[in-house]
Amino acid sequence: MFELKNITKTFGGEVALKNVSLSITGGMNYIIGASGSGKTTLLRILSSMDRQYEGEAFYCGRNLKELSDQDRSQFYATELGFIAQGFHLIDELTVRENILVPTYLSRNDSEKRLSMLLKKLGIEKLADQKVRTLSGGQKQRVAIARELMKDPQVLIADEPTTALDSITQRQIVDLLASLVDDSGASMLFITHDFAVLNHATTRCYVLADGRVAESGQTADILQSPHTKVASQLVTSARALSLRIDAETK
Repeated sequence: MFELKNITKTFGGEVALKNVSLSITGGMNYIIGASGSGKTTLLRILSSMDRQYEGEAFYCGRNLKELSDQDRSQFYATELGFIAQGFHLIDELTVRENILVPTYLSRNDSEKRLSMLLKKLGIEKLADQKVRTLSGGQKQRVAIARELMKDPQVLIADEPTTALDSITQRQIVDLLASLVDDSGASMLFITHDFAVLNHATTRCYVLADGRVAESGQTADILQSPHTKVASQLVTSARALSLRIDAETK
């Protein structure tokens, strides 16, 4: 899916990514690291938002630097779903209207898919409510449904649970993992916290100081991290997980 070769990115003399090379395949993938580790910069390169860097980045064999404006528009419209930290919903529209926004651009007949997503995400009864009346967790589900309306090949989520409480965070991550399994899509989940991750059959890339400090199966890194930065993240995650488990009992 994604192949990065010797990526280096600088901002005003500061190095954000340092000679990063990695391969990201299908399924559920996590990119994790503390603030300033290079997660957002890497995300912008993977999504072709940033094409000013040293090295090469490929998506399904296509060089992301060399995509034409038309190809990039097609990439965003049909192949890439993007769930941002902010929900970016239109408050005065209903849940149904917000979810259908991508179809206004593509002019697809999407009522059947809309009905399926409303049911799968547990927001059927909210379909005709204004978005401004919803809770944070409900808004996140609407934002996820809107991106899934595209039936994307790859879904990128940038810290999508930051504004949610710990229990809702875990619910949203588990939901996304199940949706990836059901749809066959691939997903990149960018986060700073191991605690909310779904650990089953997922791959993880740990960033630190603009480099890939460690990578492997998420469960393996949690069980036996090999680097100091991964160990610190795992220790924090275990403490938070215990608190979440206590709150759900």
